[in-house]
Amino acid sequence: MANIAFLGMGAMGSRMVLHLINAGHQVTVWNRDLSMADRLKDKGAIIAKTPAQAAIGQDYVISMVRDDQASRQVWLDENNGALSTINQQTVAIESSTLSIEWTNTLAQHCQAHGVAFADAPVAGSRPQAEAGQLIYFVGSNSATFERISPILSLMASKIFQMGNISAGATVKLLVNTLFSSQIALMAELIHWLKIQNTDIDKMLNTLTELPVCSAALAGATKAIQADNYAPAFPIELVEKDLAYFLQANDKNLPITSLIHKHYENAIKQDLAHLNINAVAKLARC
Repeated sequence: MANIAFLGMGAMGSRMVLHLINAGHQVTVWNRDLSMADRLKDKGAIIAKTPAQAAIGQDYVISMVRDDQASRQVWLDENNGALSTINQQTVAIESSTLSIEWTNTLAQHCQAHGVAFADAPVAGSRPQAEAGQLIYFVGSNSATFERISPILSLMASKIFQMGNISAGATVKLLVNTLFSSQIALMAELIHWLKIQNTDIDKMLNTLTELPVCSAALAGATKAIQADNYAPAFPIELVEKDLAYFLQANDKNLPITSLIHKHYENAIKQDLAHLNINAVAKLARC
């Protein structure tokens, strides 16, 4: 049995942590809104009032939060940050989708504290988190990777060792950039098909059966056809990830820049909290 702290009980974290509890580990949880963490008390979780309190005496500290700012606060807050109490036997695991720059900075802070660090973001959303079928992209040295793999495997279907620190963050931003670009283009194609004198369902059903269409894009296309925009990967987070990717490349990516502006426009049209496929609503405007 391992002692694990899990920081961030949002849509992903609250689902992921159950697999650790069910495997028999002693899990301490923290969330900025403590009422969300309290819901896990009946499942066997210990509730901490701060990240610093949660990190005391743990074998692993895992963070799953919204963005760079939230990650910085969780780890480095002067009074309540996890690194203020973490010991040198602990592994710090950052599973949030963050910028490459901040991931490297956080790794440097961990190194200064003598703490092993892995950036380990995931592919997948709420259904995969609930099923324990996430895909991990890990950036760390080999020793750290070997140490954390048994823990991550409880929440994952696949774990990829991508390379050194920030390699995980890099591939996660690549994945989200590719996926968001595919959906934006498919949304435009669907809009075009709707104004043609054609059987749109037959067209889309054929497209989604072809090798050019990924399984993820096929699922998003079917959701657009069904007008299902329940949030799994909200547009506001899509825009955030595209901005991080552009930041890492000095915005010298003309196609990605256009896609980013498209999702920015979706936010301006009050679509921020809807799922990524709701960009199809923008195509109708």
